[in-house]
Amino acid sequence: MKRFPLSTAALALAALLTACGSTPQTSADARDASAPIAFSSSRSPRAIANCLTSRLSDVHRRAGAGYTELGVGRSASGYAWLITLAPSAAGSNVRVEQARPDDSVSEPELRFAIARCTT
Repeated sequence: MKRFPLSTAALALAALLTACGSTPQTSADARDASAPIAFSSSRSPRAIANCLTSRLSDVHRRAGAGYTELGVGRSASGYAWLITLAPSAAGSNVRVEQARPDDSVSEPELRFAIARCTT
């Protein structure tokens, strides 16, 4: 009688692991890589910029009136990624967009660095 609950638990675990696998994306689910992503962070623009500069290679910083702009990944035609940091009452507003399709900085590497530097 004890085998029934054990086999049921094993089947439930197998179903759960199967559900955790990657699912194919449909065109409605796929996000356009060139579309900008904007979010807020509790860290200051200066702290985020310093952190990203230390974690990523080939970062060029430019400051303007009320914003800091980071060009990431240098190619012959410009930066691969553009990150704009603007101060807000609670920290920073962050905007990330792919400026040019370029492999100098991979998107997963950039996402990891941004996640580490904005939390």
